[in-house]
Amino acid sequence: MARFVGLFEFLDLDRNSQRTLATQLFDGIREAILDGTLLPGTDLPSTRKLAKQLNLSRNTVTAAYEQLCVEQYLVSVQGAGTKVAVAQMMDKHDTIGFDLVGMVVDDIV
Repeated sequence: MARFVGLFEFLDLDRNSQRTLATQLFDGIREAILDGTLLPGTDLPSTRKLAKQLNLSRNTVTAAYEQLCVEQYLVSVQGAGTKVAVAQMMDKHDTIGFDLVGMVVDDIV
């Protein structure tokens, strides 16, 4: 497992896990938003910069960011970057889990 410093020091990625790195990244960022580690309005690094920092493919980071935007945890505006959504109204148990390949994994309601 790798631990990272800086904005994503909370993140643990296990390259030997059966869960994809994109799913692990998605889950880690989502949990950090829900528990207040990442506050509303926080600027996130670009996909290119985060991929380099975490030694991941940019596609992996993009997949995680895109799903976080779909679930309204993040807001991304071209030219303005990606931020934690200001009005995060979702409860931790009202989300639908995705494997980031397009298949629904679980529906927790």
